[in-house]
Amino acid sequence: MKNNTFSKGGNARIFVEPIVARDTWDRFIDTSPNSQLFHKWDFLQILEKYTGYRAHPCGLYRNDELISVIPLFHKKKKGFNFVYSPPQAKLSYVPYMGFALSPAYYDLPQVEKESLMSRIIGETDLFLRRFSPGYTSFAVAPGDVDVRPYLWNGYEMELQYTYTFDLTKPVEELWRGLDKRCRTNITSARKENLSLVRSTDAQKLFDVMQGSLADEGSTFFHRQTYRYLEDMLATFPDNIKLYFLYRDDELVGADVNYEYRGRCTTWMGTAVLTDGMSANEYLLWELINRAKAAGIRTYENLGADEARLNLFKSKFNPDLVPYFYITKKNPLFKVATYGSEKVARILGR
Repeated sequence: MKNNTFSKGGNARIFVEPIVARDTWDRFIDTSPNSQLFHKWDFLQILEKYTGYRAHPCGLYRNDELISVIPLFHKKKKGFNFVYSPPQAKLSYVPYMGFALSPAYYDLPQVEKESLMSRIIGETDLFLRRFSPGYTSFAVAPGDVDVRPYLWNGYEMELQYTYTFDLTKPVEELWRGLDKRCRTNITSARKENLSLVRSTDAQKLFDVMQGSLADEGSTFFHRQTYRYLEDMLATFPDNIKLYFLYRDDELVGADVNYEYRGRCTTWMGTAVLTDGMSANEYLLWELINRAKAAGIRTYENLGADEARLNLFKSKFNPDLVPYFYITKKNPLFKVATYGSEKVARILGR
């Protein structure tokens, strides 16, 4: 089966077919320019185990060529079928998923890209009918900015943002870009006896986050078990890294990063457990420096859409990058949820 070129001709058949072979799936993911760590076969199995959604790894073929894959997650609750890619954030904490595309797609002229993507999404939408979904959701990763084919197929779009840093810049340039007070706080923190230690103690991280987010209601860290992270750390030790920041023997901060194909992302929150010292600035700057030293080209700091966080995060002079949530509700689901959504709007939730 060819992977590096597409069949020519506008009459090529495009169809969706479940993929059951791990090797076929991961071989494609490893070559796809826009794939995420979350697309990996073992990650899909972990998501299925801990979220209660059934994973359906699906491939899109153009004649005999695998041109795209998408992991679909299905669950029925309260009389409705739900299809997500990825599963809802309060259970998975996965920010993006959606379609991973063949390298050959990116070599096509624009007219062929648009035609092919429209057919990919159209065929996927037809395939989804077997689930009779009341609600469908895709989280499209940064860089995949053309959401028109979704809109043409009846989906709605919600604009989101994330922050990124270009780590190909000299560290001196990155440092000069920081807010002046941020640089001062980092310099002051360096005078403390701080140590950043890598760990596999997922339970400690969840205990820390549950305490830090005690006033935030039912968060991911309250709804999910620490064993979810524990399994990920064991399965992807080279990609998912848990750090604790200590001042002497006192725990003052915690963070989980994931790395994949030259990109590092601050993922499962940055918990700060002390007042009177700028542990947060120090922790993020130290993680950025470690990533740069390891050859990472792009550093991502999630959370640009949270008003309580963005003023802190923007002090590091990041680039603001858009991404999209794509959703569709069938008419019955719209009617069933109209009242609750209206109340939520009135109450400002």
